[in-house]
Amino acid sequence: MGHERRSLFRLVAIAGVALAVFLVGYFIAFGPLDPEREPAYPPAGRNLDLENKAAPAPDPKTP
Repeated sequence: MGHERRSLFRLVAIAGVALAVFLVGYFIAFGPLDPEREPAYPPAGRNLDLENKAAPAPDPKTP
């Protein structure tokens, strides 16, 4: 029974190393280090109407 357990652990270790190598390669190829990737939220121009709507209401206690 010991031989089967060692073989199983060996297969699990090989699969774990292969998965780690794949994930590292995928991260390097398609991850945030990719310079051609567009930003998730590109900077937009100033829209003062929208900014004024989103701003908190002025405090009536301050002059």
